[in-house]
Amino acid sequence: MGAGFGAWEQPGAAIPDLGPLPPQELARQRPPGGESFLDMAARVQPLLDRAQGTVAVVAHAGTVRAALALAVGPAALSFSVAPLSLTILSRSPAGWAVEAVNRVAPKAAP
Repeated sequence: MGAGFGAWEQPGAAIPDLGPLPPQELARQRPPGGESFLDMAARVQPLLDRAQGTVAVVAHAGTVRAALALAVGPAALSFSVAPLSLTILSRSPAGWAVEAVNRVAPKAAP
């Protein structure tokens, strides 16, 4: 199994419409030669679990959703994650909590 979208990353690849799938099924979809969201989250989440104190992670939207999945499960796939946005998670003995998602800097006045 390779990382990423596998065959779906090839020029001209036919990508199926996965939009109608419920989050749990969408999270299990694996492109040929690629990884599913659950595969990627399983790769990323142990690193996040080992983080101590306040940590900043600069990552792409898929990794942000994998972090969100620690708190909300496969429903994390429903989050829109804007470029250069801020997502804040906190951990307590009870587990992970979402403090903010997709926070962006205010636009400068003209």
